[in-house]
Amino acid sequence: MALPDRLPGVITLYPSGNTPLSANIALAAAATDAVFACNAHTIDKSASQFVPVFAYEFNDEQAPDNFLSPTTLHDGTNYPYGSDHTAEIQYLFPVSSPSGLGLDLQQTPLTASQQRLANQMVLFWTTFAATGNPNRGEAPVVWPQYVSDLDDLISFVPPTPTHETASDPTDLARVHQCAFWDQSLNLSRPSIVNLGVPNLP
Repeated sequence: MALPDRLPGVITLYPSGNTPLSANIALAAAATDAVFACNAHTIDKSASQFVPVFAYEFNDEQAPDNFLSPTTLHDGTNYPYGSDHTAEIQYLFPVSSPSGLGLDLQQTPLTASQQRLANQMVLFWTTFAATGNPNRGEAPVVWPQYVSDLDDLISFVPPTPTHETASDPTDLARVHQCAFWDQSLNLSRPSIVNLGVPNLP
């Protein structure tokens, strides 16, 4: 089925509501799912056939908007970015001007709860860089190695990450409508499956 033929499904899954804010949130949700979340989900499944994968989703919807200037809609409301693309970087790299573009953006510090999450994320990232596995003894939660049938990942929500699997109502593939997008965009059949690295363990 051609993508334009999927439009009724998009409208059903992402109702626009009656305000500029609700319409923009619906559009952003559809774009997030089609461009980011479901593509990442497909890559997790494909790569895990060949190498250990540790999948995650950054889910702090109250993350400070330190990378983006406010977007004001034509009705005067500001668009809530939520856990947008790049929002997690400030949890890993505390820098005074995270935009890197010389923009004079107002900087909002992390809350105590968000800082606890940031500390855990830094521990995971640095441990992974050192060992190839993000887990070590003092972590309050285990980051599971991704198994396709279980669809397990870690969700970074403050103050402590949570472990999610396909049986959870918050499962990434379910929340982001990946069954729909996989079929619409052929994401379940990536063109590059064998990564060209022979004899991987």
